[in-house]
This record gives sequence, structure tokens and C-alpha cells, in this order.
Amino acid sequence: KMYRVFEQIEANTSYKSLQNTEKIDAERRVTIRAKDKPLEEVLKDLFENRGIDYVFKNQQIILKPVQISDAIRQNGSGIDEASLEIATVQLTVSGTVSDMGGEPLPGVSIVEKNTTNGVATDFDGNYSIQVSSASSVLVFSYVGMKQIERTVGNNTTLNIQMQEDAEAL
Repeated sequence: KMYRVFEQIEANTSYKSLQNTEKIDAERRVTIRAKDKPLEEVLKDLFENRGIDYVFKNQQIILKPVQISDAIRQNGSGIDEASLEIATVQLTVSGTVSDMGGEPLPGVSIVEKNTTNGVATDFDGNYSIQVSSASSVLVFSYVGMKQIERTVGNNTTLNIQMQEDAEAL
């Protein structure tokens, strides 16, 4: 399946892949021989005559239908806000979740609102999640605590202090 190819690319290179799953079928079965081939040649073989193109941008491989990729290439490094919205470039947000006393909270659920994209904090209250855009809202929830929603914005770090929910207790 195509997503397995990208798992291997991410494991063996410094690139991350970004794709709009509404437009790109990551579950599609593919067969490709990539041993000792340059990455660009692997991608060319993978997407040739499939209406999918790719753009290398800041250690990311952005997969899009051909017409969107052309728009990104034409704008070069000066991608405007509309192009970014179309390309749905993902951002990584990380941080620590703690209680009001500053103690880390393990197992806090962090979900990108209106998606199934989510993670949980580790033993030390740390998390890292990839979100679809700066306008994404992260929902932090934990038993006995008030749910918190935060818009990502330009933040790559969001540290959260959760308050007890007297009504839930």
C-alpha cells in the first residue's frame, strides 16, 4: 500500500510526507522496486500517469493532485496563504501537560478537533502531534479535569495547565 512506501521513505530519509487523504488514496496497493534508487526517481515511478505530483519543500514531500503542485512550484518559496491552505501542510506541535501544581499528567488525550488525529501524553506529561494547519484546534481532556481547547496558530510548543473539574468529581 502507498502509505507503507511513505513509512519507509520517512524511516530511511530526513523527509516527511504530507498528503490530503481526500485526494490521495494512501490505501492503494502499489508495487515498486526502490533499492539503490534516488528518492526523486522512486517518486516519479510511483506517481507517473496517476494524476499525483510531489513537491520537495523544507524537508517535506507534499503530495497533491497535479494542478495544486504546479501552483506551489510557480510560487516558489513565496507561497501565499491561499496556497498553504490548499496544500494542507502539516505542523508538529509539542509540549507538556500538567495540573495546577505543575505536576505532569500522563495519559492526557490530545485530539485535533473534528478529526480522528490524536495522541496521549507520556509518563512525564509530554506529547507531540502533527496537525493539518495553523487553524487547527487541539482538545485536551483528562478524567477529573476541565477540557481545554487551544488553537495552534504559529505555535510549535503548547504547554497546558489543566484545572480540576469540580462537577466531574
